[in-house]
Amino acid sequence: EELAAQILAVKLLEDRAAGTTVHAGLVSGGVARNVVAPQAGAEFDVRVPAADVWRRVETAALNLRTRNPKAILRVETALTHPPMVRTAAVASLYEQARRIAGEVGFALNEGSTGGGSDGSYCAALGVPVLDGLGVEGEGAHAESERVRLDRIAPRAAFLAGILETVEKA
Repeated sequence: EELAAQILAVKLLEDRAAGTTVHAGLVSGGVARNVVAPQAGAEFDVRVPAADVWRRVETAALNLRTRNPKAILRVETALTHPPMVRTAAVASLYEQARRIAGEVGFALNEGSTGGGSDGSYCAALGVPVLDGLGVEGEGAHAESERVRLDRIAPRAAFLAGILETVEKA
């Protein structure tokens, strides 16, 4: 019961409108239905739009207190992927990519998923990064994930165009 209360408390740190999401992805504990769980735990996936927002969420999580005086609460935090912030350099790179996509024959829409990308490490160093430029498909990261075969050639031409442009820059 303490864990359930703590999960709800952490979930209150979410602010989807501001780009902060909180998801209790792994929850475990207990030994049987009719036994008070001697131990339980949860692991959260937290996505933030900027480092200062992470500090706010982290501080709030580290300041959580138990509701049940007999419970022991241990909180550990780690920002595993820094936020990928849209800078002027990223916007410029996106405009180049959007132009190239148009030349190849499709519209490149800009978006943000709040996902954890390896590119966020480069972006944190000030390197302009675009992510999500792979082959189009459906069901990302699910068992039903699939690629649209008819979109492979245009996407390959698009990526080649980006590489040619960046190389000249």
